[in-house]
Amino acid sequence: MKIRSKIIIITTSIVIALGMIISLLVREMIGKALREELQKRGVTIVRDLADRIANATITEDIFLIEEAIKDVLDREKDIEYIFILRYDGSPIAHTFKSGLPEGIETWNPTDGKRFSVQLLDTERGYIRDIAYRVLPDFGAEVHVGINEESIQKSLENTLKLACLLTFLFTGFGAAVAVLFSQFITSPMKRFMEFTKRLGEGDFDQRITIRSRDEIRELAERFNELSMRLKKARDEMESAHRKMLQTEKLAALGQLSAGIAHELKNPLTSIKMLFQSFIKNPEPSQRDIEVITEEINRMDDIITRVLGFSRTESLDLEKTSIVDILRRVIILTRYRTREQRIDLSEGLDTNIPLINVDKAQLEQVFFNLILNAIQAMPQGGKLRVSATLDGNGDLRVAIADTGNGIPLQIQDKVFDPFFTTKEDGTGLGLSVAYAIVKAHGGNIWFESLQGNGTTFFVTLPVD
Repeated sequence: MKIRSKIIIITTSIVIALGMIISLLVREMIGKALREELQKRGVTIVRDLADRIANATITEDIFLIEEAIKDVLDREKDIEYIFILRYDGSPIAHTFKSGLPEGIETWNPTDGKRFSVQLLDTERGYIRDIAYRVLPDFGAEVHVGINEESIQKSLENTLKLACLLTFLFTGFGAAVAVLFSQFITSPMKRFMEFTKRLGEGDFDQRITIRSRDEIRELAERFNELSMRLKKARDEMESAHRKMLQTEKLAALGQLSAGIAHELKNPLTSIKMLFQSFIKNPEPSQRDIEVITEEINRMDDIITRVLGFSRTESLDLEKTSIVDILRRVIILTRYRTREQRIDLSEGLDTNIPLINVDKAQLEQVFFNLILNAIQAMPQGGKLRVSATLDGNGDLRVAIADTGNGIPLQIQDKVFDPFFTTKEDGTGLGLSVAYAIVKAHGGNIWFESLQGNGTTFFVTLPVD
């Protein structure tokens, strides 16, 4: 759920909750005030009636008592009943149309007090019975029952009004919440777009907030962060280019011995043929073919070296990974022969062409094979294989039978400038890691102490 929706829902819920709470409190307060007012009015009515019929009660003048009761009923609309009891609890007069209810003397006895108020729950609803002694020393009582129906109607009307006001305030609160959420989330949307572009590497953008609050300060910090990220990226790219170049120079240094060895053989053949020309100026067709083959061989070696030392920018083209591996194997063959390493291949020729930078992958596999060779100074077995894995990706495995990588340094193998070799740069594997990642692939290894190491490189076919 979006923040704007949350703000609207929370604000509207708060308004509704407050409206309901206020409505209930107002209803309770109004109900309490109305009951108190009704009770006061009832006490006044019953006191006035008692004063008026005091003498008539003593003399039991029924005519005067009924006349006084009629006057009260004509003036007051909320009176449910009136009855008067003698000092012994027997009734003198009442207004019950269906006869005097049984046990009426026990409804609200004064028990020696001047007056008593009791709320009765009857079939006609709640009735507040107010009992008043006619004379302090005379046991006769006047009872007036006041119906609270008017209070209930007033409370219902109050509740309806409160609900209406709550509905209106809810609409108003929702409108305010929409405007407030727009005010809050508008800068946040801009921040989201800003951070999205930052994540895409667009560090040249800036975000502008016109408010003079913490959001503007945050925008300034983001702008500062963008500038620092741009500077850091430029520095990292520069350092990466230098690192790649340094590693290539180091790799070319390793290649120099192999190149010298590879060039020495054709040069020796050409030199011997030219020496024979001194004695026999007429070269044979076979001599010319041998010279031509040896020159082409040297040209091919030089072409491979130039391709290997190209710039680091990706130059993608459809390429056979098997051809790349075979070229690298040729470049390192002199080392395997010198160190009596048995090299075997497991290259699946049915692997489809993949879109890669041929020169950079040659560098990756050259470094991995060279590391494997260096791990077996007394000889051993080296196997280079290429197959399709279960996910349809290309997997290259380079396995040696050396001593393996010690467990305590395995997590540092791909760190730049980390090396265990006296003449190493510590950049070979880190550069290989960067190149493989740039191709959307992955590189890792499995190594057991004393049981050799296998490096794996996976590359997407599509």
